[in-house]
Amino acid sequence: MNMIIYALVDPTTHQVRYIGKSKNGLPRPLNAKSYKDNPRLYAWLYNLESTNTVYTVLILAEAFTEPQLALYEAHWIAMGDRFGWPLANKHKPKDKVEELDKPGSGRRPWDVKAWRRERAAAAEAAALAKQQKP
Repeated sequence: MNMIIYALVDPTTHQVRYIGKSKNGLPRPLNAKSYKDNPRLYAWLYNLESTNTVYTVLILAEAFTEPQLALYEAHWIAMGDRFGWPLANKHKPKDKVEELDKPGSGRRPWDVKAWRRERAAAAEAAALAKQQKP
């Protein structure tokens, strides 16, 4: 499991406070120092640390490609907004979610079976194109 979407959860309120993505698995979500560029998130983490409390990491999804990782992140942030989670995310990539929500878009970002079908169809098309070359 390398590329993941994760949530940082407040252990006292059980609320999701941050949705993040990692290309390298769990090292990023487990390293609180890597969030210094986000003042709201860092302040929350500092408050937890001052009370000897540790946040919970919840893995929400696994991605197979970087574009899929970005779509999953956008989906989960938008879901958090809909549910009223007090997210400390600096940006909210709603444009990617809106693109997926368009009628006829074909699938949702979490639809792994559809992604595998698309990947198999692309591989088959590439193989046919290769065979047809003189």
